Amino acid sequence: MFFTDDNKMNGYILHKNKDRVTFFSFQEKKNEPSSLVKVYDRSRKALLQEKLTLLQQIMLTCEGPLKDSIPKMLGFVDSGRYCLVFEEYTSGSTLAELAQRKHLFWQKSFAEYLGLSSAWLASFHKKTLQAPVVMPADKIAFLFDKVSFYVSDLFVGIPHNDVAIPAVSCHGDFRPANIVLKNGKVVVLDWDNMRRCGLPLLDLLEFILRFVHSRFRLQKKGVYLSPETFLAYFNLFYVRDSSLSAMVKDKINWYASSLGLGERERNVLLLVWLYKMLYINEKDKFSTFSQGLQQFLT
Repeated sequence: MFFTDDNKMNGYILHKNKDRVTFFSFQEKKNEPSSLVKVYDRSRKALLQEKLTLLQQIMLTCEGPLKDSIPKMLGFVDSGRYCLVFEEYTSGSTLAELAQRKHLFWQKSFAEYLGLSSAWLASFHKKTLQAPVVMPADKIAFLFDKVSFYVSDLFVGIPHNDVAIPAVSCHGDFRPANIVLKNGKVVVLDWDNMRRCGLPLLDLLEFILRFVHSRFRLQKKGVYLSPETFLAYFNLFYVRDSSLSAMVKDKINWYASSLGLGERERNVLLLVWLYKMLYINEKDKFSTFSQGLQQFLT
């Protein structure tokens, strides 16, 4: 595969990502993108096929606006050296781009985009709701022991018995840069980290964290946030009493109640997320949870 100096090849414009190379395919005689072509190393073929099959199955269960909010997969090709995934192109600005334009009214735009995103997640997770997974009491105690030093006052009501939490299909990288606002409706991009059997609430917490990070940028370098940066943000949008934390908690409670999650389940999910952000090595932050719930619970 050959790339010229101006990053063009056979009518495609090159866009580089962490794990792949993406081309914007252009229509003939029109300077408009018609599709995306994502190029992966062939070693990821089995995983890619699994993800594409899962996404197709999920789309079959969705209908109406929810189905339209997921880009269509147009094809898969094994070139012998690379795997190419053809995906419907979605025009429009991402929430990250829109927030940058409205930085002087950051909290107002955050409230609007948090409302749109949490509503989409609630709808998507209700459609992909699965049988509950039991979180053992000893695992809950382990999580509490690990994170209580940092946020002990938040978890007075931690249960001392097993807790059943419904599993859902998760996006896995639900951040403002992966969400496009098109004609006032949400379109969710980049499903590379999706998983069939995941925990609810984690996608929403990831969105909140990344939106706050895009505003304050306490950490200038690195893809993953350090534990210190993460705790600073968590204190800002959840621990400290403020209009921001009140808004975040209200939206989290609304999302949780829409899935039938009570206070016990919410607290356990917060424990899982805090442990993930504070202790899991950077390179394993996604992979540990992408492998499914059972590996984490054992």
